[in-house]
Amino acid sequence: MVKLTENLRQLETPRLAWFSTCLRAEFHGDVDADVPSLEITKRLEDPLVASNGPEWVAVPDEEQLGEVILESLARVPSNQSAVVIFPSSEIAEAWYQRLGAAMKERLIDAELSSKVDLARRYVRHFTSVANSKGLEFDVVLMPMVDSYDLREQQQINRLYVGVTRARRRLCLMHSGTLPARLVKVRERYLETLSEAAESVLD
Repeated sequence: MVKLTENLRQLETPRLAWFSTCLRAEFHGDVDADVPSLEITKRLEDPLVASNGPEWVAVPDEEQLGEVILESLARVPSNQSAVVIFPSSEIAEAWYQRLGAAMKERLIDAELSSKVDLARRYVRHFTSVANSKGLEFDVVLMPMVDSYDLREQQQINRLYVGVTRARRRLCLMHSGTLPARLVKVRERYLETLSEAAESVLD
């Protein structure tokens, strides 16, 4: 048996790969996240692939959340796949209905997608974590990351699945206070990344 310690789908975007490793280290404890691996560090030296780390967007209310989702989808290049991943199918459906008219006005081709629909590459998908498992997308938007109950293993697993779907860009949105453990993941990621950059410069 071979134990995979890195998310291989994200190695072309090493900052995302390292963030996923930090998340896994905090919540699963089965990987080391003190320093990025040699493979990730080597890729961080390449300015063409090293720039895209996770984006954190604080939104004050639901109206602003809707606007952030719309703007983010409108910015996705036409040749890239994109998905908005919600904690549940019910929430995904509610937001798809809520933003439907505005997406049509902005010519955003979107659909509420079950697992079988997610293979349609150039549609902007609204779906749940469960439906997205095993798939990958160029751009992943994850609203409501502060709503995951990180005391429950199932919720932790859902968050991890969502984060690791992204190949090029990951945007994490929250309206409330981030859970302490998620703040810890973000701090670990930023601190270790800074140390890695310093070692490369040395």
